[in-house]
Amino acid sequence: MIKWFLNRRAQKKLSSQASHKEHEVLFNASFLLKTQLIGSNIKNQTPYAFFKSNFTRGYIMGFFSSALENANLNPKNANDHAILMSLGHSYLFDGDMLASKKYTLDSLVILASDDKEFIDAAEFGFDEYTNAVNKSESAFGLLKHLMSHKK
Repeated sequence: MIKWFLNRRAQKKLSSQASHKEHEVLFNASFLLKTQLIGSNIKNQTPYAFFKSNFTRGYIMGFFSSALENANLNPKNANDHAILMSLGHSYLFDGDMLASKKYTLDSLVILASDDKEFIDAAEFGFDEYTNAVNKSESAFGLLKHLMSHKK
């Protein structure tokens, strides 16, 4: 019950810090990410074990960053960027704001460490989103990566 209350409180606070357009863009990007998981049992892993790899973290961050940039919604500073990334992850994590905030902060720490796998994946996710919306290409790089590393 306490976790639900804290999650709801965090959701209201984070939601109020983003514009309607930012919500819409990140919701749609998270939907595109979720479509990559349809047809696999990956999403059924709890708690999202496949999200823990640096590749997956980077890909998702790049995907959300591209969504914002393609909509001309560039964050003003690092704090705004973190808030928007957390909001995007909250849609991906089915509204779990506490998990999305922790995941985002952990991902930003990995980004700050200049992890090559994370950075390469972020560039890949960024490019895949851009190509999906501008060239009508499919964005299935995350799914392909996850399926090739599935146990």
